[in-house]
Amino acid sequence: MVNMLSIGILLGVEDTIFCQLAMVSQKEKLNDFLINYFLHYTCKIDVSVNSVNFLFSRPYAATKEVISFADKDKTLSVDRLKKYLSQEWYRGHSGCGWHNMHKINISVHSGYWSFESGALVKVLKLDDSSLKGLPYYPYDMVHWNEIKYDVNET
Repeated sequence: MVNMLSIGILLGVEDTIFCQLAMVSQKEKLNDFLINYFLHYTCKIDVSVNSVNFLFSRPYAATKEVISFADKDKTLSVDRLKKYLSQEWYRGHSGCGWHNMHKINISVHSGYWSFESGALVKVLKLDDSSLKGLPYYPYDMVHWNEIKYDVNET
């Protein structure tokens, strides 16, 4: 759900899709801070954004600090996000089936991306220039609609 909401925010999908995801979240009684935060942002519905619960606190609990710091100091928020990406995100997924997939010689590995980090940058309106090139940060996806292509380029 975190990935679906994050990718939706990054791609600017229609609000109706977010509202459908909100109905699924409510039906399944998902009580997760980050999911609720994204649903509150996208659907403007009353979900508990004060929840301290995370369905997977490792590594996602750090996102709560990123969000809370943004109200006071956006630079501090970016610094916390940088730490999350460089020290916590990949390690925090060590129990996932896709972890270390790059070490297996198969062609299905598509990379490791912290889509929620990109979505937080968009939602919180953070300057992510210092995150560009950082492993796991989807910089190009965050800025896809700002990139101008020359149709005459070869």
